[in-house]
Amino acid sequence: MRGLLACTLLAAITSAAMTTATRAQVSDDAVRIGVLTDLSSWGRDNSGPGSVEAAKMAVEEFGPTVLGKPIEIISADHQMKTDVGVQIVRGWFDNGKVDAVVDIPNSGIAIAVHNMVRERNKIALLSGPGASSLTDELCSPNTVHFTYDTYALSKVTASAVIKEGGKSWYFITADYAFGQQLEKDATGRAFAAFLPEKTINAALESGLDRHGVGYNPKRAVKGAKVAEMLTEVRKHGLARALGDPLPGVNAFSAPVFDHAGHVALVITAMGPEGTFDARWDSPIAHALRDCAGGISKRLGYGMTIAAE
Repeated sequence: MRGLLACTLLAAITSAAMTTATRAQVSDDAVRIGVLTDLSSWGRDNSGPGSVEAAKMAVEEFGPTVLGKPIEIISADHQMKTDVGVQIVRGWFDNGKVDAVVDIPNSGIAIAVHNMVRERNKIALLSGPGASSLTDELCSPNTVHFTYDTYALSKVTASAVIKEGGKSWYFITADYAFGQQLEKDATGRAFAAFLPEKTINAALESGLDRHGVGYNPKRAVKGAKVAEMLTEVRKHGLARALGDPLPGVNAFSAPVFDHAGHVALVITAMGPEGTFDARWDSPIAHALRDCAGGISKRLGYGMTIAAE
């Protein structure tokens, strides 16, 4: 967290020194840094009060001023809800004269704030979220993302397992509302569409659709809805996500089958909704199906994946 604050201050100094117009962005004769974190949910132990206190300690160590202006730390609880986080940051920028936002332990919230930061020409330093899209297709000169991301975690782990001769892969995932995740996540739907029906039914009957952080009974997916979603995946040979769970990001996922007809892996392509063509017959959709089909053939699967 000390490094986070130092980078924030460095970014503020650099941008303020570049032009008079940029200097004016440090408003109200103070450099205000907002720690947007989780103070009431499952993420508070990894960030939360500790991140806020660390920021205050870093100010004491760095010095109480930058560019001759005092440094102020404020904080707020986003409650692991994107709408709450966005509302807080909008208020900070509109009324609170906040110059930089830091931490944000939630990728969905971080992406939404990241977009707002770019629009307002503010600064975001993100040590809490893991989505690699923040420094890939959503890369912005206003945001620094560090500590970890999903690419680093998967790359290091997968490379080590493959180096040791690993060939079998399994997912161990948090049991956040199963039905909601099927509805939201393209990769999850692509896997589920080709699982045995009894496996899907057993998961729903076990109550995984009624438990987990963020469960909302009004949005719970019933068996008929699950069947409808998975039928759509089988029909098109793809699963599709439109701005959910990542606001502003669309995605396609295509299954890859092994010689026995089992789903061996899923390939996912995603991008900003403004440039990612999410039509079922788009060039992206065709390319992803062809790619998944080609890998399936190399694994011994005898059927080409194609849309109806």
